[in-house]
Amino acid sequence: MSENFTGNFEKKEQIPNLEEIKMVFEKILEETEFKEVAREEDEKGLLLFRAELEKDGEKIELEYTREGQKPKGAILYPVIYKAIYDENDFPVDGFSIRKIDGEWQGI
Repeated sequence: MSENFTGNFEKKEQIPNLEEIKMVFEKILEETEFKEVAREEDEKGLLLFRAELEKDGEKIELEYTREGQKPKGAILYPVIYKAIYDENDFPVDGFSIRKIDGEWQGI
């Protein structure tokens, strides 16, 4: 049996809100207190959120961006970047996670 489907099957963009991003940051950092450094919103909601934390002599910075850094024409997913800086403010470690189909991948 064969059926033909017509219509628009695009997935609706799921934009995390600030509270969701803060909860993910807390999970990554294993801390509930961090300093908000930057926040940007547009008509769709949260576009960018950056926070940092000093821990064990290192600065840890987390940055959420709704669309990540992808080549033109690529599918865009919400992404969080983590960077760890030493006492000289030099990046020494980090990683990124992304949200696909409603789930954060990599945490």
